[in-house]
Parts: sequence; C-alpha cells; structure tokens
Amino acid sequence: MKAMMYKIAAFVTGLIILSSCEKVLEVKPVVELADEIALSSTAGLDAALIGAYHKLQHGDLYGGRFWVSPDMIAGSVKISGLQNTVFEELQMLNKTMSGQSNRIVQSTWQVSYEVIGIINKVLAFLPDVQDVEMTEQTRKRIEGEAKFLRALIFFELTRLYSYDVSGEGPLSVPVFSEPLSAFDTPFRSTVDEAYEQIIMDLEDAADLLKGINTNNRATDLAAMAMLSRVQFYREDWPGVISAANYVIENFEGKSNGGLADDMLDCFQTGNPNPEVLFAVLSSAVDDASGTLRSYYRVASNAKFIMPIHYLVKIGAHVSTDDDARARVDHAFVNIEGKVYTTKFNVEYLNVPVIRLAEVYLNRAEARVHEGDPGGASQDLNVVRERSEAGSYSGPVTLADCETERNIELYLEGDYFHNMKRLKKSNFAYDIAGNRYSWDDVKLVFPIPKSQLDVNPNLLQNR
Repeated sequence: MKAMMYKIAAFVTGLIILSSCEKVLEVKPVVELADEIALSSTAGLDAALIGAYHKLQHGDLYGGRFWVSPDMIAGSVKISGLQNTVFEELQMLNKTMSGQSNRIVQSTWQVSYEVIGIINKVLAFLPDVQDVEMTEQTRKRIEGEAKFLRALIFFELTRLYSYDVSGEGPLSVPVFSEPLSAFDTPFRSTVDEAYEQIIMDLEDAADLLKGINTNNRATDLAAMAMLSRVQFYREDWPGVISAANYVIENFEGKSNGGLADDMLDCFQTGNPNPEVLFAVLSSAVDDASGTLRSYYRVASNAKFIMPIHYLVKIGAHVSTDDDARARVDHAFVNIEGKVYTTKFNVEYLNVPVIRLAEVYLNRAEARVHEGDPGGASQDLNVVRERSEAGSYSGPVTLADCETERNIELYLEGDYFHNMKRLKKSNFAYDIAGNRYSWDDVKLVFPIPKSQLDVNPNLLQNR
C-alpha cells in the first residue's frame, strides 16, 4: 500500500512541480497539468504531501547527505579505501567546494526547493478544497504536516548555506511561504527572517497536529522536538526549555525516561522505537537510507571510517566496557586497525531525524544557561544511564553538555553545526590535516552557480 501511495504521489508531484518552484529553482517538469486539477481534492493534496515526504529520502537530503555532508566538511570521517571517493566528496573533505562543479551542493538546493514548492502549493490550494473527505481534522492534519516539512527543510538549508556575507550581514537562503511564479527572483532572507518563518511553522504544526494520529508521519511531539532544536541553535534558552518540556512531559513515568534500552535500537527497520520522534521510514521496497548506509555500513564496504581525533572527541573506548554509546564491538567495530561505526549497520534502516535523547540534551544545556545546573544534571543522567555510562553526582557544566552531545549524537548531523554554534576554532580538518575555524567560508555550502545564473538577486557566500 505504501509503495502504491508513493507511485501516486510521484505522479501528482510531477504534475505540480513546474509551478512549484519554476525557472528560478531550475525544476524540469515531466508532465504539465493545471494545479487546479492535481490539487483540487483531498486525495490530490494527500498524494502531493506524500510526494514531499518521499523526497526526504533523497540521498542528498535525509537519505544520506543532510548528515554526511557536514561530517565530511568537519573532517569527522576518513576515507576507508573500500570504495572510490568521488570528486564532490573530495571537495568537501578538502574544503574546496564549488558552486559550479559540486553536484552535492547543487542537488541539495534543488531537491530541497522541490519539497518547498510542493508544500507551498499544497498550502495554497488547501483552503479551496471542500469535498466530503475534507473534514476539519483532515484539513488541520494536512496543514500541520505541510508546515512541519517546510520548517524542516528551511532549517537544514539555513544551517548549510547561511553565511555572514560582507556588507549584508548573516544571510540564509530565500525563504518564502507562497508559490513562486515563473518570473520571481527572490532575495536571500536574513537568518533572523528564516528562523522567524521556521519557528512560526513549527508552532503552527504542533498546534494543528495535537491529538491527531498521522501514522508515523509528523506529529505535535515531532514539531515541538524540532522546535527545541531550532531554539537550541538560536540560543533561545527559555524557548528550548518550553519546547522540551512539552515533549518530555509526554514520557513521564516511562522506563529510561522514554528512551530506548539501547541507542542502537533507534537505528532499525520496521516501526520506529518510541524514542524516535520523527523518522524517514525505509523498507525493502522503498529504501530511504541506501546512501547513508553506503557511507558507514560495514557490510556495504563503508566508504568512511572514524579518524582518531574524532574517536577521542566522542570518547570511544578500545578496551573498557563503560558507556555503550562509545564501546568498541558494540557502537563501533575495529577491523584491521580501521574503526567503523555500527549505528547504520541495519539494512533498510529508518533515518531517525530527531530522537528524544536530543531533546533531553537540548534542555540540559538550556538549564545550565538559565542557572539550573542541577536540573541539567538530571537530564544528562537520563541519557547516560540508559547506556550504562554512570551518573553525574552534582551540577554539570556547559563542557559536560558538549561532551554528552558529541557522544550521543555522533554522525547524526549535529557535531559540525554545534561546533559552529559554539564558535570553535580549528575544529574542522581537511585530508592533509589542516584545520579550519567556525567562521571560515570554506565550511559553508556555496550558492549553486545554476541559481546565480537565473536569479540576479542572489548573493554568493564570500
């Protein structure tokens, strides 16, 4: 049934994609049909929405490189020698990314805006659909899911492409909530403007989706968990605590504070563990994680291993048995002197976009900033104790929060962005061992040349 729905969604997506993003985002339509037909019914809107979910599986989005690209740029991965490393990957590893020649940079932008285009069309046509299937709850669900997905994509784009462009201040990507015409040439939004839209969408999504069963798609808990992440990166500490409280209170009384018995239980196929608040689902007939596994799964001749400096950073142990998250022969495996992660070893695993453990970590750091290191200690201990890592016996520090985040969320797309948030010097490595600091433009995705060519209002990162 899921495969059939995706086929329908792919067809409808092809129908609307021309006018979703148009020339300025270089989308090439396969079929032209008036949006009034494709999106004139509840079934059509749902099919388009499923098409947007399906695009999250793309190898340059959550199917792989939303997570892997930042780690290539940070140098927290190392070439294993088991596969060829392509030109675009070498550019990232060596901090020589080009907006003209790097396919990953171009495709990440392209596919992300395809999702945005679909979502904006769905939201534009939603008020006019009045068929019998469009109940009030269905209308709220479609709007909530759409706004959640839009916030998700704009947040990732903001983290990857934002830069303090000389003379202009910190700029994000073009952020818009209406469908584009063929002649629109939007300016890059400021980072503050981007976050304003992202936060508004997540707050709306949480309100709209409350109490609605979406069958493993976006929920109010997923929206609030993402809001805790967004506020964390904005360093709005009261906002982090408020969003995190909403999520964590739903797990009161659960064993491990709602966490899985083992962190690796979150990286499985089938129904996601309850700790996973939002996942991109995968199966043998609809593989969402093939690109991700090709980089890290031992059985797939993993392209990358873990470099020594990063193993030290995340506290990986060679001979001791404490902390299951960093234990060799559990979370890692050492094969002929090369250390591989086992996080992604399950075939057709779901991609856990956000986990409850991160929400605890977000709140822990926020509590330290807000003068509650004892409360922060409790949050960190929930995460540590499920991995047999022991407990903090007293108040914790910001350094403790950073350490726990590094260990718990390694290779989940967090480390690189967190080092930039913390304005860390010399944290990123290239292949030769040269080091780069948080504000180096070489660590930022350039705006694709194909976009600069059709939109004179875009400014390059420089």
